[in-house]
Amino acid sequence: MQTSSIETCEIEAHLSGAQQPEESLIFQVKLILQPDLADKLRWQQKTYRLLQLYSRQKLRAEILDVENILFNDALHLSFRQKVFKLFKR
Repeated sequence: MQTSSIETCEIEAHLSGAQQPEESLIFQVKLILQPDLADKLRWQQKTYRLLQLYSRQKLRAEILDVENILFNDALHLSFRQKVFKLFKR
């Protein structure tokens, strides 16, 4: 099951909602007539979901790193005090 670049572009446009209504209709008919295209669509959706989850996890890790630097490093003591002062009120 090899995906052509044209199919990839069509799937991408469908998933992103960038198709015109008539293009979307044609794509939906292709999904019915070509079962392997429906499989490719599902795999691409799964791939996007995994990328999204990985990106969130990576962003959380980066935020925690910044938080650790700002709130544990002696260099940022004045910043830390300002933040704590804001939340004391």
